[in-house]
Amino acid sequence: MYTDFWMNISMLGFYDRDSPIYTTPRYLPPTLISGAVITDSVIGDGCILNRCRIKGSVVGMRTRIGDGAIVEDSIIMGSDMYQEEDIQGMEEKGSGIPIGIGENTRIREAIIDKYARIGRNVMIINKDSVQGGDREANGYIISGGTVVVLTSAEIPHGSIL
Repeated sequence: MYTDFWMNISMLGFYDRDSPIYTTPRYLPPTLISGAVITDSVIGDGCILNRCRIKGSVVGMRTRIGDGAIVEDSIIMGSDMYQEEDIQGMEEKGSGIPIGIGENTRIREAIIDKYARIGRNVMIINKDSVQGGDREANGYIISGGTVVVLTSAEIPHGSIL
């Protein structure tokens, strides 16, 4: 199904005794899962996953995913820090989109880089099957049919990519 980048990841051999891959502890709280359905995925530490659905994806540490969101066959890089502002207060005041994935957002076969702010009711699905496109000014590019949301990008509520 996938070629190039995706094939290389599967060839890493994480459990090879001759060339082990080590990680360092981050001392994060455990991931908070509130009614989420997670299938065939890897979830990092310190995430906040509300009533969402995640399938065949890698979700990086400190990722926040809102109610009703669907993430399929994607890589979410997460964040190196927690957002300190009152997230609920931000949304009520209309003062910006918090770091993470908003409510009722759908993401399929995409890569979401660190600190991305994805609004509510966004669809990142490459609806038109575009193979390449440079929309850096809008916070994303498309390479080989994969939508890549750039570091610290803000995707407004209701956008369709």
